Amino acid sequence: MVASDQVSLGRADVGALYEEHRGLLVGTAVGRFGIRHEDAETLVHDVFLAYIVKADEVIDARAWLVGAICNAS
Repeated sequence: MVASDQVSLGRADVGALYEEHRGLLVGTAVGRFGIRHEDAETLVHDVFLAYIVKADEVIDARAWLVGAICNAS
């Protein structure tokens, strides 16, 4: 079982990761794939939900997130 302070630290890490990469991911969806900004924001949320599920298996979060937004777009 995971201690509650470890769980909140993990959530904080995901929050920081979201803030750090949100612009890149939205920009990628809009710029490279012509997705509307509002739809790109939704895709970023979906990508981060998928990341949360797979986070323990991900080696390079930035590469995983960029690949995921490309696939989602």
